[in-house]
Formats: sequence, structure tokens, C-alpha cells
Amino acid sequence: MTDYAELHSHLYGCLTLDDLRYLAGRNKPRWEIFLKSYESAYGRSADIQDLMAPESDSRLRSYYHFKGPPDFPKFQSAFDLIIALSSTEPGELFEVASRVCAREPAVHAEYRQLFSPMISVSEFEEKTGALAEAMEAACKNHPGKTFRLVMSLPRNPVTGPVLFESVRTLKRAGKNIVGIDFCAQEEGYPPSLLSDLLSAIKSAEERYSILYHVGESFRDKSVESAVRWVVEAALAGAHRLGHAAALGMDPDVFRGSTREELASERLDQIDFEIKNYDSIREFILARPAPGSAAAMVPNKDQLSQEARDIRASGKKVVSVFYSPERTEFLRAFQDWAMSQVAATGAVVECCPASNQAIIGITRNHPLLRFLKSNVRCVIGADDPGIFDTDLEKEFETVRKWGVSESEIAQLKKNSLEFTSEKLTSVD
Repeated sequence: MTDYAELHSHLYGCLTLDDLRYLAGRNKPRWEIFLKSYESAYGRSADIQDLMAPESDSRLRSYYHFKGPPDFPKFQSAFDLIIALSSTEPGELFEVASRVCAREPAVHAEYRQLFSPMISVSEFEEKTGALAEAMEAACKNHPGKTFRLVMSLPRNPVTGPVLFESVRTLKRAGKNIVGIDFCAQEEGYPPSLLSDLLSAIKSAEERYSILYHVGESFRDKSVESAVRWVVEAALAGAHRLGHAAALGMDPDVFRGSTREELASERLDQIDFEIKNYDSIREFILARPAPGSAAAMVPNKDQLSQEARDIRASGKKVVSVFYSPERTEFLRAFQDWAMSQVAATGAVVECCPASNQAIIGITRNHPLLRFLKSNVRCVIGADDPGIFDTDLEKEFETVRKWGVSESEIAQLKKNSLEFTSEKLTSVD
């Protein structure tokens, strides 16, 4: 039993190879889900012949243990292998949760579960109830440890609120559900789309932490827009931010590159910078930085003119080129954004192995910048089964990056202080 908490872990992402074989033996695998996903991601077919046999361990690992190349669809194909093997019927859910909890080394763990967005309300309540019961049983079976359930809802302003009401029904019935999470595909789902739902969660009589994956995968936008999404999620009331990598990624990674985003997204970013002009300007001018700080300050007139030009052009997509000057502005903008996130009290959940595999961060991880700022952060394993990791391996990774033992001790302490129940108790 260890002196830290696991705060960012997806239940089915914790499965071992033996667990996968258990699912394959229990259910009739829906191989077409995995085969389609794998071929779409890699452009070639997967060989599933005798894949679940013990002698096929190396081939199974090659499909399941994801180390890269960095690409969310490729990661998703690994998760779709789990989906292909599982049924998520109540008995399976109880067994899976029991297995995962039994081998959890942390003294406190919060597990997240996302069901299909096509699930009916009755199915959702039945399955969520089974998971909540499994967590309660695990607490009794493993004295001295606590296990908590967080339900992930779809980033959909129509179905999300309906399923949240089901969570409320279960919570009122005594089920120990401590938080609401938003995960899976991030692109196309800005935090503003869920503003009403986030407000409803915050104002609910029952207490729920809001856990929000953001700034993790942002292939469809500029880095500045991805950073803005992180700030917007924090301002909307998220207690913990999943990954938030865009907030602290080394801007030099993008130097000399061109990214494309929707014209509407660029207009939103311009509007954001104009609205926060004075705050950003004062922060940048007061910030010790290489080169001329004044040259990095956004110009209101130029921003307004750019917006007019975009609207006049009728373009649907615009390009953003990271010149040396824009790269330095990005660095300053990130620092300003970190100060805004810190002011909200939101906690960033850093997941090193996940970030290395999905985003391709192999040096200068955002954690290193977060630790030098006022941003509160913790370490999570995310999907330890898929990434073949655990929290001890994650801590060993950050040691290699130069994170000190005192900083690691603080990260562990943070995890025990920033559990869902403790965060919501001070709201």
C-alpha cells in the first residue's frame, strides 16, 4: 500500500492481458470493431487468428500495448480491442472493477467509465449501479483503501444532460459516485458547448467533481486555441484538468510549422485575446523573457483587422504559421494562461506515458513548466494496461526528466489532497 492516490485512471484501460483473455472467454468478441479501427488507423489489416491464445502474447502486446507513433486514432484502436472483447453487462463490470481494485497499490483510487453514447437510460443506470456496488465491495474487501467511481459523460449537449440526471438518480439512491468526467474525442467539442451542463453539475445539490480532458489532442487547431480551451474549462468550473498538455508544451516544438484551424476557431481566439488584452499585455510586459517583451504584446488594432479580413475572405479554414516571433508570443501566452488556471484552483493531471505515446512528447514535458509555476498538478497513469505502466513507473519517468525527490513527494501529497471529495468539500 502506497502513500499516494491514483486520480486519473480509466477502468477498462487498466486491463491486463489476462483480463483481455477473461473477456474473450466470457463474451463473443466483436472483432469487426477492432479490425475496422486498426485498419483505419494503420492502413493495414490486423491478424486476429488465435490472438487470445497464450502463445500469442507478443502479437497481443503489439496490438494492445501502445507506445506510439503519436496519433489518437492509433491509440483508439488499442482501446477498441477492449471494446471488441467486452460486453459491459453488469456481471462483467463488477468482475472487472473487482480485479482492477484488487491489484491497485494506491491507498485511494478514482476510476472513470465511459459507456457508448447510444446507451439507453435504463442500461446506463443498471451498469453504473453495478460499478458503484463493485467499488463499495472493494472498499470492504481491502481495508485501509478507498475506491471511488467517476462517470464519464459524452461531450454532447443533448445526451450529456440526460445521463447526468441518471447519475443524480443513482447518487440520491446512495450510490457513491464522486465525479463527472468528460473524455474521449476532444476535437470539435469546445468547453463552451457544455457550459449549461457544467453549470448544472456545479449547482447540483449533490457534490460532484468536474474532471475535464482538454488540451490533450488538438490536431484541428492552433496551439493558442488549444491553450484557450484549457483556460475556458478551468473558468467553467473544472476541478481537475486531464492532461492540459497544450498549456505547457515547449513552443519550440512548433517553431517553423504551420497549423490549420477553422476560421471560426481563429475568430474565437482573436475575440479572447481582445477581451483579455489588458491582462495579457500587463503580464507579458512584467515577464522576464528573452528578446523584446514589448514586441510580443498583441496589438488590438492588428487583431481586429485580422478578424475583419477573415470574415471578408469567406474562408472556412485559416493557417497559423509559427514564426520565431509567434513562437515567443505562444510561450508568453502559455505562461499567462497558467496564471489564469492557477487562479481558479484547478488541478492539472499529468500522465507521462500517455502523453509520450499519444502526443509524442519525449522531452520538456509540460509538467516541468507546471512545477515552476503556481499550477497545482498530480501524476496519473491514465490507461496503465494499454500503456504498460503504473504510477511507480510514471514517477521513475519524471525522475529521469530531472524532477527532484522533494517535487515527487509534493506530487504524491497533492494526489491525496486533491481527491474529488476533498475538492468539492471546499466549493
